[in-house]
Amino acid sequence: MCSSDLKGAQQAQGDSSGSINIRVQLPDKSAYDNAVVTLRNFQGVSLGTQVTSGHGQATFQALPASRYTVEVVAPGFETITETVELTIKGGQEYVVLVLKPLPGTDVSLARSGPPVLAPGAQKELNKAIEALRANKPDEAKKHLDKAVHSAPANPDVYYILGMYYVQAKDDAHAEEYWKKAIQIYPMHAYSLSALGSLALQNGQADQAIAYYKRAVQTSPDAWRYEAQLGQAYL
Repeated sequence: MCSSDLKGAQQAQGDSSGSINIRVQLPDKSAYDNAVVTLRNFQGVSLGTQVTSGHGQATFQALPASRYTVEVVAPGFETITETVELTIKGGQEYVVLVLKPLPGTDVSLARSGPPVLAPGAQKELNKAIEALRANKPDEAKKHLDKAVHSAPANPDVYYILGMYYVQAKDDAHAEEYWKKAIQIYPMHAYSLSALGSLALQNGQADQAIAYYKRAVQTSPDAWRYEAQLGQAYL
């Protein structure tokens, strides 16, 4: 909670002990943890940010009677903005907010997170990255082939395969593997960002904006994706 902003609000409207209790859930009514919830006053000033935990809960306390805006950001879902009003001093409001998946989002994956690489596949992927950095594409490809064989359904592997083809100046294959990565895991921010950059490079601004928007939704705290989105609008 941002204490200075809240203190100012309390001084203007009188101290109180009101609270806003938020539950974030999926369309099937199951709770969603790790959503970023921001509370703003009626002037749009942020009063605090919490991450939902323990059955999708976030609670903002010590609030004066006033009108507030709640914003919920979760990777792979539309941003929710809801107005909540505390009408009496010391009042409590309970709000249930239902996430709406973005096109292509697999809700089951959104709940469980991306596939985890086995240690052997992770070792091969790390060696491939080192080889790419050392400008040794043949060695990188050898390790990538082993990683794909060990983990044929992991988005990180296909993202790095795309980077291999960028280094080989083969954008068509790079695009193919990045798209495969987001088919496996629609919230793979690196691949979304790479696809946005490729679309922008090819003069496809609308596609670039769509990819960058998804990357921003996936990683709302990553300023780089916000900057890329801004560039695509120019």
